[in-house]
Amino acid sequence: MFPCDLYRIGNTADVRLLGLSKNCCLSLPFIQARGLTKSVFVSPVKPQQNWIRLRGTNLGLLSVQCALKSVSVKALAKDISAVKSTSEYLYLYDRFKDSPAMTQMNRITILHHLAKVAASGPKKNFFSLRKVINEEKEIFIILLNNIGNDLETCKARDIATIVWSLGKLREHDAWFVTECENEILRRDQTSFRAPAVCKILIGFASLDLKRSKFFRIVEQRILDGQLKMGKFENRGLAGVLWSFTKTGNESKELLEKFQEEILIRDMREFSSDQLAQFLWSFTQKGILPCDKLFTITEKEILKRPPTDLSNHCIKMLLWSFARAGFEGKEGNSLFASLSPEIIRRGVHDFDADELSMLAWAFAKRCPEAAGVFDVIEKELFFRGIAVFGTQELSQLLWSFAVTGHTSSELFNESQEVLISRDLSLLKVKQFTDLVWALGRSTLLSSDFLMKAVSDMLSNATVYSDEELCMILHGCVQVSMDTQEPLKQLEREVLDRNIPQNKPELIPKLASGFSTCSYEAGSVFDEIEKALLTNDLSMYTEQELQGLCVAFSQMGRELSQVKQTLKEGGKAE
Repeated sequence: MFPCDLYRIGNTADVRLLGLSKNCCLSLPFIQARGLTKSVFVSPVKPQQNWIRLRGTNLGLLSVQCALKSVSVKALAKDISAVKSTSEYLYLYDRFKDSPAMTQMNRITILHHLAKVAASGPKKNFFSLRKVINEEKEIFIILLNNIGNDLETCKARDIATIVWSLGKLREHDAWFVTECENEILRRDQTSFRAPAVCKILIGFASLDLKRSKFFRIVEQRILDGQLKMGKFENRGLAGVLWSFTKTGNESKELLEKFQEEILIRDMREFSSDQLAQFLWSFTQKGILPCDKLFTITEKEILKRPPTDLSNHCIKMLLWSFARAGFEGKEGNSLFASLSPEIIRRGVHDFDADELSMLAWAFAKRCPEAAGVFDVIEKELFFRGIAVFGTQELSQLLWSFAVTGHTSSELFNESQEVLISRDLSLLKVKQFTDLVWALGRSTLLSSDFLMKAVSDMLSNATVYSDEELCMILHGCVQVSMDTQEPLKQLEREVLDRNIPQNKPELIPKLASGFSTCSYEAGSVFDEIEKALLTNDLSMYTEQELQGLCVAFSQMGRELSQVKQTLKEGGKAE
């Protein structure tokens, strides 16, 4: 296949220039190309567009091949830079892949441009790009293979660009990614300067290469002072920190280095996205930086117009402050400042998980922001409750219940959706959150409770003894008839003989079964036997008192426990 498809009709040759823009067209060895219209020059043409009719000219394949060879590296590079869409990049590569002008640098440039398309703008850009790549998979694989065959000739910064591009494209081609990693590890690591290190780490993190040795190498270079933190520009500093925490390769010593470097820089020089990225990177693994970082970040963000903050920035900031769990007022002003902006923008840009996290963050830090929950509720009904996963619904309903925003329509429809699903793998935390939220709303359906417990216990082996106690607690905290679910729980507790095998759970079992309408006499028989054969010193005075109350509610007495309490709170 040649860069021009030639069609002859009598003495007329219709030449369709596929993938050629002005520079390439001017390099063709026939003057008729000068008659091309401006629209053809602006961007590469597609197969169904921009036919060039060269009347009275009979071009042979030899001329086309000459045209291919006559394209210069510089001219092709300019054409690549002029292209804007994914299909045009791939089409251009397909037409010139065998040309001497298609150097390794031009191949890398095409890959890099494709990655920038994927990383820019809304998420739909990425999905649109992946759709085109999947349709033209053969061309794309040839591009990767040709780049991979010449990896050894690449400079360090070029390899970094390749890896970064693969990450943005989410291209997990095993052979190519492995070749890139091996080539990096083969080289002198000092050849990779801060910008290249940053790109490689971001690429590996985006591809979930959590076990790459490159992370350990970079960490050691930083801790040894061979790679100075000051060499990273602000964007690079945020990217490297994100890469380490996303892949779980962070260490306490490394995080301290990052924190020190962030705090000595001028916070005004960081973009809002970078500031949010710092906090997110620390808190997403439950690692809290010093309060000072949160305080100065909040002050700096509040100085900036909320309208200038990206949606991504707002999401990370709110999540990070809510996750940090401050007991003081840190973050309150930030939430109050961002509430009107979220209401103004709406939440159409939030995916299901982000929407549930937004509700959770405001429930934790700013439950009085009723306007935000109104916007979220409208979005839920606009999309349809059924599109949200069980985890997301659990978090959403819990958040709405905490704030007292308990719409009967929302809670009832959510229960209908949940009842229609298989709940056998429902996580215990999700179950207890749902039961608490629905119970607080006074809208809990017995049908949902029985369905949830029945489905969960049908797959009881996936739940630990501790989780069974949590399920019990969820059932007894609601004021409704829960006899059937509790009967199922009693049977599971007895089958596992939890009182004897896990005596530390006895206080929870006794408390749960004593406060419900179901009389679990068999469970208390087993609890009493276990208490007589086990050392009571494992229990606190408060737990022993709770056991006495529980047995009393069941019309029983624990003389041994009472005697222990009289003797000083714990058994000798």
